[in-house]
Amino acid sequence: MTDFTPHEAPARSVQALPVQPPARLIGREVTLTRVYSQLRELKPVLLYGPPGIGKSALAATLASAYTEMEGGALYLTVHNDTVSELIARVGRAYRDEARTEAESPLSNALRAAERLAEDKPLLVLDGLLNPHAVTEFVTRCANAYPMLLVNESEIEGPWTTQRLGKLEPAAAVAMFKAQAGAQSDSADADIAALADTLGYTPFALSVAAGWARANKGAPAAYPALQTKRP
Repeated sequence: MTDFTPHEAPARSVQALPVQPPARLIGREVTLTRVYSQLRELKPVLLYGPPGIGKSALAATLASAYTEMEGGALYLTVHNDTVSELIARVGRAYRDEARTEAESPLSNALRAAERLAEDKPLLVLDGLLNPHAVTEFVTRCANAYPMLLVNESEIEGPWTTQRLGKLEPAAAVAMFKAQAGAQSDSADADIAALADTLGYTPFALSVAAGWARANKGAPAAYPALQTKRP
C-alpha cells in the first residue's frame, strides 16, 4: 500500500505550513519573544486582536521555528470546531484510524493528549474558536507540549493571553518600506501619513505596499489617501 502524508500532518518545513510567515516580522519583536518564552514553558497562549492586525503572521513565524524541531508544527485552521472535531483532526494528522473512525472521538481525548505529548509539536488553532470546545480541548489534551490559540476576541480559559495591537508609527513606516521596495527616506513623511490613515494595521499596510511596488507609485498617491482629500 502506498504511503501518504495526511493533509493536516505536522509541518516539518516552512513550505508545508498552511499559512506562510512573512519574510521579516517588523514591529513584533517584543511580543514574539514573550509568546515564544511562554510556549517553551509549555503554557497554552491565546493570541487575540482585531482582523488584519497580524495574528496569523505572528503565529506562522512561531510555527516556522518549530518546523525545525523534532515534533514540527501542527497548524490547524479552525471555524467554530467542536471538541470532538478537534480531537478527530488530531487523529487524522497522525493517521490514527481507530480514533478518526470511532463513533465518539471525544472518548479518545486521552489518546490524543498522549500522542501530542509524545511528539511535542507546536499545536496552533487559528481562526474562529469555539470558546467551550477550546476550553474543554485544552483541559483534556493540553499536556507537555506547546499550544497557541489565535482568535479575534479574548476568551477566558486555562491559558495566558496576549493582545496584538496596531504597529508603532516607526515600525509601520519600516514595514511599508521593506515590502514596497526602494523607498527613499524623503518619502517617510508621506508613508507616515499613509500609515496613520490605515490605522497602523499590518494587513492594510501590506496591501498599500504591494500597490506601491506594482505601480511604482509614491505613498502620497495611494487611493486611500485620495479619498480623504476634498
